[in-house]
Amino acid sequence: MTRTDRLTAILDILAKTGQVEVEEIVSQLAVSPATARRDLDSLAKRRLLTRTRGGPPPAPWPTTSPGGTTVTTTPKPRSRSPRPPRR
Repeated sequence: MTRTDRLTAILDILAKTGQVEVEEIVSQLAVSPATARRDLDSLAKRRLLTRTRGGPPPAPWPTTSPGGTTVTTTPKPRSRSPRPPRR
């Protein structure tokens, strides 16, 4: 499986489930944990996903995977920090 195929497969998993974990990539794509992490880092650098502890959530905008597949995800609600009182 080529790197482009792996990245596309990761984005497909992400589109179907809303998250993907290193262990899932390792078992489904038969790669090492280091390769799975490098692939996730590569996708995060392209802003196709966001890395978080416990698994990356989908990127909050429509994206196109390296294989040309369009992955549409729902935006995460933005948290607002409280405003200081007016003086």
